[in-house]
Amino acid sequence: MLQKMIWAGSNLSSYEMAQESMQKLAEQPISARRIRRQVETIGQARVSEIEHQVESLKTMTFQERRSGSSAVEAPKLAVVMMDGGRYQRRNHFGQENLPEENTRHKHWRESKVGCLLSMESAIHSSDPCEQIPDGFVHASAVREIAKIAEKQGPEEAFPGETVEAIKAEASGHCADHKPPELLARDVIASGKSSDVFGWQLESRARQLNFPSAPRQAFVADGAKTNWRIQREHFPNATPIADLIHALSYAWSAAQAVGGGVYSTWAQAIWQGDVKQVIAELASHPAMPQVTTPDSVSIER
Repeated sequence: MLQKMIWAGSNLSSYEMAQESMQKLAEQPISARRIRRQVETIGQARVSEIEHQVESLKTMTFQERRSGSSAVEAPKLAVVMMDGGRYQRRNHFGQENLPEENTRHKHWRESKVGCLLSMESAIHSSDPCEQIPDGFVHASAVREIAKIAEKQGPEEAFPGETVEAIKAEASGHCADHKPPELLARDVIASGKSSDVFGWQLESRARQLNFPSAPRQAFVADGAKTNWRIQREHFPNATPIADLIHALSYAWSAAQAVGGGVYSTWAQAIWQGDVKQVIAELASHPAMPQVTTPDSVSIER
């Protein structure tokens, strides 16, 4: 019965709905307040467990942190992905007289989410898919993927293109190339600071024995926080910038300098020649000063 209460309180949209579900499905008159107390108790126990694991990780030497866990077989390809977002939360269930720091920005909070993927894929001596799929080159398609609302220039083709169709076209672009196979996925999310989340993400990755994987990758967008976490907690992973973010910024920059260079830049980004794009941007009089970042690959 406790498992049913916890599931209902954690997965349904409100404790009142959890109460109604317990009555309808489990035929038990359990109040919303009681369900909330149980969820908070179990939730706090999980949080304490994570905090204990993080503190244990902090006491390890650098070599121990990079050795992984022998209790789990390491994946052939370990991929860590992370991003930040925003979410709305209830203001402490109507509690009053809270300290100022608890009432400031009381509805909108920042979340951090990490995705840990155990994968396997073929290893190639050269790029098995050198040419970028047409769906990623066409400006209207990139506009849709990047959620660029303002339309600039006439629609030329792909009038009804969808994100799903673009992905399908891209996946079938190279017949001889098989994308990585996903074997297992683990997700961790937190409302804590990025410093705390970095340790949480590393702790979970170590439990999954990601540090022992022969190939490791860290995928994120261009936010500096993401790459600081990569350097501090996943230094052995190949840093990879998300392709769609890179293309969307290249598309916007191309509009500023004339638009015709986008297809060239997209092909260069696809092939990992990011420095070429940055150099051309830096030399263009219409663009502000551009600095070359640390070496980061492009995820596709």
